[in-house]
Amino acid sequence: MAMNFKFNILPIINKSEAKWKKIIKRIKFPKLSKKAIWVLAIGLGIPVYLIGLIIIAWYPAADRALAYAKGSAAAVQAAQKHMTEQKFRTALSDLADVSTNLEGLRASLSIIPKSVRNFPIIKTQIDAVEFTVDSSSQLISAMRTLTVLATDILDPFLKNSKLSLDKLPDNVRREVLKKIFESPPILQGIRAQIGLADVALSQIPEDGVLSIVQEKIDPLREKLPQIAGAVDSAIPLAEILPLLSGYPTPKTYLFLLQNNTELRPTGGFLGAYGIMRLKNGNIDSFTTDNSYNLDVRVKKTLNVTPPMPLQKYNATTQWFFRDSNWSPDFPLAAKQTMWFYGKEGGREKLDGVIAITPVVIERLLEMTGSITIGKTEFTKDNVVDELIYQVEKAYIYQGKDFENRKGIIGDLGDVLIKRIMSLPRDKWPELFEIMGELANEKHMLLYSTDSELQDKIIAAGWGGQIKEADDDFIGVFDANLASLKTDAVMKRGLSYKLEQNDKNEIIATATLKYENTAKEFDWRTSRYRNYLRLLVPKGSELIESQGAMYNDRTTRKGSVDVSEDLGKTVFGTFVAIEPKETREVMIKYKLPNFIGDKIKNGEYNLLIQKQPGIDTRDINLELKFSDKIQKVEWLDNEYKIDNNTLTVQNSLIHDRVLNVKFK
Repeated sequence: MAMNFKFNILPIINKSEAKWKKIIKRIKFPKLSKKAIWVLAIGLGIPVYLIGLIIIAWYPAADRALAYAKGSAAAVQAAQKHMTEQKFRTALSDLADVSTNLEGLRASLSIIPKSVRNFPIIKTQIDAVEFTVDSSSQLISAMRTLTVLATDILDPFLKNSKLSLDKLPDNVRREVLKKIFESPPILQGIRAQIGLADVALSQIPEDGVLSIVQEKIDPLREKLPQIAGAVDSAIPLAEILPLLSGYPTPKTYLFLLQNNTELRPTGGFLGAYGIMRLKNGNIDSFTTDNSYNLDVRVKKTLNVTPPMPLQKYNATTQWFFRDSNWSPDFPLAAKQTMWFYGKEGGREKLDGVIAITPVVIERLLEMTGSITIGKTEFTKDNVVDELIYQVEKAYIYQGKDFENRKGIIGDLGDVLIKRIMSLPRDKWPELFEIMGELANEKHMLLYSTDSELQDKIIAAGWGGQIKEADDDFIGVFDANLASLKTDAVMKRGLSYKLEQNDKNEIIATATLKYENTAKEFDWRTSRYRNYLRLLVPKGSELIESQGAMYNDRTTRKGSVDVSEDLGKTVFGTFVAIEPKETREVMIKYKLPNFIGDKIKNGEYNLLIQKQPGIDTRDINLELKFSDKIQKVEWLDNEYKIDNNTLTVQNSLIHDRVLNVKFK
């Protein structure tokens, strides 16, 4: 009896054919009598015959199930497409089709006879399909709830496709923010359903699933983490955005432009600042000024002692607003900037701080296109260089006062904000994605005096705080001291080695590499004078160092300052790098005993914290342990294991977490 099966096991056979031929050649088959051959034939024939009967009984149900599975896949793809296009009502119809197909699939499986269902290979396939249906049902329910929520929030824009944020009436904008403000519990419910979908998927057997079934499961395995990640990102956004943007009460923020071509611990030198007032998602007012104009008011009256490195390496005798972001912990630095702003004449009651680097302007210009101010065109490619030129050189030829030379920053900001507020609805997903990336890469930092909102900012990872770590930790924070805009041409690297000595102590060696790619001294670049701080677990003990400098005008060897701050041990030192020169600073230290104890118990964790403002820092890890490494968790899975040694080469674009298990 010939049957035309729709599933194909040939790929499986073909892959194994060569392997089996080799095995068969090695086997010496005994010579069998005719009687033995008949017994063997009957013995093999009966199971094959029974398998044939089972397949015949299963086939009609499997055929229908396959048809429903194909229908579900097509409907899911259509729903995703329509949700991306913000055609939410059409997406709901697609999701209804998916539900219908899933129920049909479930019904098709239910009619398979128990005798057939319990046959091992068949049972494995049915279990896999049923768990996939359970997972898909949870996911579709979550997507349906999410689609209804999006439809409700975006209703004014769905009714008028030409409507943008700047054209939204105040009462409608407030209503939209209200709905976003009330959405986190719904989003958390959606996330819980996605979690249940993941649980169902995890029940699928790891072995024995045929390729025809596996190919239906794999796309779900790939999509589920992506959808979960999107909802995870949406929850803090919904919690933070309304409160931050002046709903239900107006907010006034100190706005900081941190120039990361002149790096400071939280992102960059505070050359310009502003005051931004937000009400119901609208920018009521936004004014900017030169930070020096603020400082000059109190030059003769405000006498605050600066941090010692500023005194020693920057010849700073008074501490002012422009240098106030000295702490690498942004919440602490933000409070410090607010304090200086008040002491230097600021009268506003501030609700927090919003800090950005010029990278934010670059990325936003990618969306809006170029902006022309006067005769100067700013593009995503030239905005940083052009702003530096305008405020350092061009103002002289333009006849502007030194005090007013940074007015062009405010002019550019005004136009850019108007462009962003007038973006069409189909650009919003891209905008939110860009802003999320900027926050994760620490080119945008937030601080709020509202403790509830601040907790949400910290939880979202947008606060720039020095993170707590129960295990190993390393964070490098550089400070450009009178080196012009040389950070624009600096390359950075971090090599971190770990080993256990014969006393079973954990010895760490951090080597910081700096390359000054400037070809010469000019009005923008110079020798790079840097006070660096290496933050490590509290209780670490300095063993030795190399490369520290007393200052940049002597060959005298420098020392390493050791202190405790922000729950860490801090190693600080000075180094200077000439144009076309590369230098390294090595700091070797013993980690506290509790890290060794955790390794003995079978686990090692490392948190590497990125400094705000830098684009990246190359990282090289070489970690040697006493025990053999069993498992590694690292975001990119780019690492090498050699028995008890782990090596990693990567880039520090955002904070990274490493987990190593030995048992």
